[in-house]
Amino acid sequence: MSFALIIYMGVTAPIPLGKERLRDVGSTLREVADGLDEATTARARGTVIDDGIAKLQPLIAGTTPPAETRAGVDTDRMVYELTRAQLEGTVTYLTDIRGVAADSMQVGTAAMTAARDELRALALAYMAVAHSFVSPVDAEVLDNLQIRYKEIGQDAIPLTETQRRQILALVDLGFSRMSERLASIIGDTGERVGDSLPELAELIGPLLESDQDFVNLVRQVTGDGISPKVSEVVKQRFLHRSVFLLREVAVQFTPPSESIGFFKRVWRKLTGAPAEETQIRFLGNQFLIDTWLASEAAYATDLEEAIGMAADVPWQLRMRDWSRRYGGWILACLISVLVLGSVLLRKRPEHPFNDNRFVFFIFVLIPVQTLFAHNWLTLPYYIDRAFGGTSLGDNFEFFSNLNPILIFFLAPMVAAMTTRAKVYPMMIWGTLVMAAPAFLLVLPPSPVSLLTYIVLMSIGEAMWQPRFLQYAAELAPKGRTGAYIAYANLPWFMVKALAGLYTGKMMQQYCPAEGALNTETMWLIYALVAMISPV
Repeated sequence: MSFALIIYMGVTAPIPLGKERLRDVGSTLREVADGLDEATTARARGTVIDDGIAKLQPLIAGTTPPAETRAGVDTDRMVYELTRAQLEGTVTYLTDIRGVAADSMQVGTAAMTAARDELRALALAYMAVAHSFVSPVDAEVLDNLQIRYKEIGQDAIPLTETQRRQILALVDLGFSRMSERLASIIGDTGERVGDSLPELAELIGPLLESDQDFVNLVRQVTGDGISPKVSEVVKQRFLHRSVFLLREVAVQFTPPSESIGFFKRVWRKLTGAPAEETQIRFLGNQFLIDTWLASEAAYATDLEEAIGMAADVPWQLRMRDWSRRYGGWILACLISVLVLGSVLLRKRPEHPFNDNRFVFFIFVLIPVQTLFAHNWLTLPYYIDRAFGGTSLGDNFEFFSNLNPILIFFLAPMVAAMTTRAKVYPMMIWGTLVMAAPAFLLVLPPSPVSLLTYIVLMSIGEAMWQPRFLQYAAELAPKGRTGAYIAYANLPWFMVKALAGLYTGKMMQQYCPAEGALNTETMWLIYALVAMISPV
């Protein structure tokens, strides 16, 4: 089974094409950010930006589809064209901000608050569009996004009824109409930010214009027929821009009132200025540029996967390539392990692994035992991300550790209530009660389904886990109980390794730290795996 899993992982991995260029783009943007941090004059900042542009241009020019592809490989050239267009927009923006002064803006003003609210509403529109490529967006999803990305001390990101209607209307349209409306929303936001805070418009204006250009470009070249490969590029664009506006910029516009008061008091003590003349200027243009560059560098890194997906390589070719590279070594290792294991077991006929019933019993529990591993590999992150901003998410450490607390009380209680139950049927029913509640998490995230899952899963564990070693001991011949119990725990160590192989990829795909969540699919896969044991 493990050999088949290794083959599956190998043949489904995309063959990278041109990804190293995007890594170079990301590292160049980070170099520019570091150089701007050290630059003390406008001339020095201009030189850093010019040098960065000179390094970026050949990299961008080289972000093109391969001139020749292998027979049978279908390359989506639109992925490369859109990626190159976005990177060219990055260079254009660097050119636009080359002459922007590195001064700062006063925070806590009505104008800053108005600009911040406009940008946060636009960021939610971006996030909703990114989310729509993964799963449907409705009023409940928008509510969750408002809570997930709220600021400290807020119940949710505030939206006017007009803004809310605009966002929900976006995702009900085909991509051509959606992009047309989104371009209009971007333009309106830029105008209102410029009216309320001209200083900020120098930086944000060209950025929003590049977003408009990108949206219009995608609409022109794809219409409503956007392919899955292209949608990955578009999704990542809106995701990174929304996170930049929500987490790196907008939350800096209005620091807590107590912080403003503290710095005003310090400023008055240092300068002796009257209270009415005290002005605190927190937010520097340099800070905004640096955070934008960091966001673009991360975006270039995430585009690697989209470029890797641009080539649709048939599974037969992947299998052949993978087999040529790794098949011989793995086959040799597998044969060696089987031969060595067979020789050792023949020399030790009393070894527990010569007992086929025992071997089946301990290894058939591996699927349901993966839920144990998910208690610390998946559950804490799932609660934090799916319930972010709620009391559940804010206290994810407690709720993700409810299982051991419940087991402390349930195990002796269930054992006392089932003393007369037969061991093997108890194992079957216990694993069923433990595995089946995982299907509750296939529903959209809700506190009721989560807590019900944890309670029922813990009851199932309390039913079968204490009987596990008891049954292993019953299978053992006289005088071999210790060896059987020791080897019975071997699969548990294998579970830790096996679950770790795929959990990170599953979390990245279905429950990422930023962006659209599709946790229902993730838990469906986990539930189906766990159900193998009772079945």
